[in-house]
Amino acid sequence: MPSEKYERQCAVVLGMHRSGTSALSGVLAHLGCGTPRSIAPADENNQRGYFESIPLWKLSEDILEAAGSKWDDWRPVSPEAFTPEQWAAFSKRAQWVLNHEFQDQPLFVLKDPRMCRLLSFWLPEIQAFGYQAHFVLTYRHPMEVAASLARRNDLVPEYGLLMWLHYVLQAERATRSVKRVFISYNSILKDWRQVVDQMRAGLDLTLPVLSDESAATIDDFLSAKLRRFEIADGMVQEGHALPVWVQRCHEIFESWTQAGEDPDDHAELDRIAHELTVATPAFETLVEMTHAAIPAQIRAAEDLAAAEAETCRLQNALSVLQSKFDNQSAELLQTAGDLKAVQATLKKQQTEHAQEIVDQTSKALQAFQQQQDKLEKIAAERDSAWQEHQETLEQVRNLKCSLDAAIQQSAMLEHVNIVMSQSTSWRVTQPLRRLGQLVKIGKHTRNHD
Repeated sequence: MPSEKYERQCAVVLGMHRSGTSALSGVLAHLGCGTPRSIAPADENNQRGYFESIPLWKLSEDILEAAGSKWDDWRPVSPEAFTPEQWAAFSKRAQWVLNHEFQDQPLFVLKDPRMCRLLSFWLPEIQAFGYQAHFVLTYRHPMEVAASLARRNDLVPEYGLLMWLHYVLQAERATRSVKRVFISYNSILKDWRQVVDQMRAGLDLTLPVLSDESAATIDDFLSAKLRRFEIADGMVQEGHALPVWVQRCHEIFESWTQAGEDPDDHAELDRIAHELTVATPAFETLVEMTHAAIPAQIRAAEDLAAAEAETCRLQNALSVLQSKFDNQSAELLQTAGDLKAVQATLKKQQTEHAQEIVDQTSKALQAFQQQQDKLEKIAAERDSAWQEHQETLEQVRNLKCSLDAAIQQSAMLEHVNIVMSQSTSWRVTQPLRRLGQLVKIGKHTRNHD
């Protein structure tokens, strides 16, 4: 049950980077615990999500930077590294972050691996925010962590082991005075329900009741594909020699996970931390020089590999181009031969066609001349017919004039005849005219006999 001093609860997940803190935080989130408002998105290094607050881990980064450190430093951060003004400013900022990210949530999960090194700062801030902190320390085999860091951050395995040792020792020592449980990454993937029961039993933490829907979601979330490195993989092999300090810490945590925490082990852990602190000045310069040189070596190796790959790619491309060139050259030679044959054929066809055009032109000219002669003959006949037509018109005009004169003369004679027939002398001489006509008729008859 929650403490009387605190009405609200916070499940703080502690652990070294690449140790299963995201997996455990995801289980708690899908179980029903609250999550940050500004949650870090998933990426290729953590496809199911980090479940971290973006402003919180940025604050942790700024605190480390102010102390002259960073996330991958293997040396402890001393509170003496900060001025009172810096500490007060960071404290004010922490309260804003906690309020902005988790305001009014009765139970939320808080996770950032950097907190392992900054618990002297974060634990009082969580309590000042009004929450009781319950700590779940998760760990993973150190060689698996080293392999994962080598893949993600190009850190040499020995440096990754040194980081692992520093992180777990700092987190373990800073949480001895509070309720806590130790959870292995293996146990999360193997039987997460037992892990949830272990947290319920080992902490004064009221977790949400597990529903069938939540269980199905968590089963889907904890895919075996999340695990890229195991003890049997590559450099992480069973029996691979671990540094004594690292090996003993891992053995103690394994024992605590299976049988419960044994306070008698605290002394040995303190001894290892003390020996590490005493030895640090002796080899930290060498470690830092080696660590600083590694990225350059890695980049050089990567550049060399990239250059070799590019050379191979260019050689393959050149080979392909040479093959295409040879094929195209053969095709061009064949095409040139075909073109010459086509040119010869065209030349022959042009000669034959030219002669044909000459013959056709000659025939056309001849036909044109014949047509022109016909046209000239027709034109002559037309002119002759036109002349005849004009002469006929002249004759018609003359005949019309003669006809008009005859008509006029006939009219005059008719008029004279009428006038004479009406006169007395014409009537008196009529018998004589009749006798004269008879005499003419008689003469005419005799002449015919």
